[in-house]
Amino acid sequence: MANMILNGDFSKQGLDWTIAHEDRVNFKDGYCVIGRIGSVSQVISAQGAGGKEFMLSARIKTIPDCVARVELSFRPQGPQIWLDAGLGQDWTVYSNKFIAPEGTEQFIVKLFNPDAYDHMGSFYGDVTLVELPPIGEIQP
Repeated sequence: MANMILNGDFSKQGLDWTIAHEDRVNFKDGYCVIGRIGSVSQVISAQGAGGKEFMLSARIKTIPDCVARVELSFRPQGPQIWLDAGLGQDWTVYSNKFIAPEGTEQFIVKLFNPDAYDHMGSFYGDVTLVELPPIGEIQP
């Protein structure tokens, strides 16, 4: 199960990520830290993904009074998938399994700080998106 997200461990800083409000995003030692209104995102080709099961996961940490969100959107349409953490959460791995809607052409992954406070307090590491094998294909 290969990670579909390029540089999801941030070992290459912001390479492969689109950065909004660069003054609100920093990369350090294999993680990304984001302040209010900052974000990083990545568009991933998903041709043929419709009807298949995937898992989105990320290691997330926040400072007190701060929140963090990983958001996955489907193009051209579909419900959004979220991973949320907040209020002084130590490093924790969050994950969410989902079935990609039929007709999905792209996944858009966005990491951001939806907080109202002006803190650099949302930390992200090891962001992954993997296709899960069908149950009948899992080997013991």
